[in-house]
Amino acid sequence: MLAPLLFLAIHAAQPYEDASKGSALYAECKAYAALKDHTKKIDTQTASDAAMCAGYIEGYVQAGNIVLNAFCMPEDWDTQMKVQVYLVYMDVHPKLLDMPRNMGLYYSLKQAAPCSAH
Repeated sequence: MLAPLLFLAIHAAQPYEDASKGSALYAECKAYAALKDHTKKIDTQTASDAAMCAGYIEGYVQAGNIVLNAFCMPEDWDTQMKVQVYLVYMDVHPKLLDMPRNMGLYYSLKQAAPCSAH
């Protein structure tokens, strides 16, 4: 019980102006990618950002599939692949950085892993 509260307290100190924007999720996912690529040393902020990215994306995918059956992820797509899909999409669509964080994620996953029409 204490660990989640500690995690939230650490993340509350994050430097982003508005954590609800796509730019915050993008920065968190850049930290995740840097840790996975071993291009950034692990510190508290980077680890916190990476965890926020992974948790948000996995939670979003699960909720989207339970509620809307919105995405049809290939079974071999791990968190790292979903993050990569999101980052590439956002690099091509930077205007979404100013939108709510879920919009860019939704569009990136919908484009990369659409469900066929019934």
